[in-house]
Amino acid sequence: MLPKIISNITLALIAIFVIYTFAPLIRDFFLSFLGTPQKKNYTKDEFEDLIRRKQERMGSTTVGSSQGQQASSVKSKRGEFDYLTENHFFASDEEKNYFIELKKELEWGAGKRITKIQTSISKNLSQEVDVDKIVKLVKETLTKNFLLEAFPMKGINIDKYISHLSFIVLTRAIADLQIIAKKLQCSLEELQQNIVLTIKKEQNQEWLASVEEYIVTGSADFSTINIVKIFEYDEFMSKLKKNIDIVAPLSFLDDKKLRQLYNEEDQDLLKKKHKRLLALYHPDKWTFAEKTDSIDKRLRENFDKIQTEYTLRTNKNG
Repeated sequence: MLPKIISNITLALIAIFVIYTFAPLIRDFFLSFLGTPQKKNYTKDEFEDLIRRKQERMGSTTVGSSQGQQASSVKSKRGEFDYLTENHFFASDEEKNYFIELKKELEWGAGKRITKIQTSISKNLSQEVDVDKIVKLVKETLTKNFLLEAFPMKGINIDKYISHLSFIVLTRAIADLQIIAKKLQCSLEELQQNIVLTIKKEQNQEWLASVEEYIVTGSADFSTINIVKIFEYDEFMSKLKKNIDIVAPLSFLDDKKLRQLYNEEDQDLLKKKHKRLLALYHPDKWTFAEKTDSIDKRLRENFDKIQTEYTLRTNKNG
């Protein structure tokens, strides 16, 4: 009996040993047969190497993600000047950097670039322009839309920008143009009408009707103009000087204006001035458009007045 028990125990131990030894092989066989992926067994060194490589990959992914976020952040912070730079609207990188620094100064409302703009515009207009007005104007115009409208490709530079701002200040300060009128040697009313006429001409709008209204009322109607085109200051002043010959002969000449026109005591100087006025006021010299009845009438009235005034002056001095 005892030998049989010992024999059974021995067989059981052998069976357990065989099963323990060959069980992984049998399992792998059935898993491969069933198509189920096998789980690899790693040694300690292999496992540590696996962990190390996985950590490296995770670190790389984190860095890449961080860089992607930074790139996204940079992209979201793209300014209006980036578009202008990419499309070559700035005259140079130096000009671009100047405008970028100018925009930074706007946050403080002061800086050497803002001071330069204020000084230049004040010089152009021959009168001091308040710095707060300059800051407000720069904030309004230092935008992509304005710069695209005002400048051609490769044309954005600070000098022309200041010239454009001078034009805007000029046309907005309609009620305070005495100094400009003096520079053009015309009355304030003539200058105001000249501005209306010049803008209308440059925008290919009908301007003759505004001149006829000026003859009747003696004042310019600024409600009829829309400043959609931005001029350079020097260019606009040049056009004003040219167009003053359209307006001046149509202004009403009262006694005060006539005395101002003939304010020379010297006979030779008086004669030269009268000759210039004849060329300006003679009805046949006004050839800027087809004369209407009201324009022709005003020209003849003014021509007769200067002839009479000259006769009185020469008789008085003689």
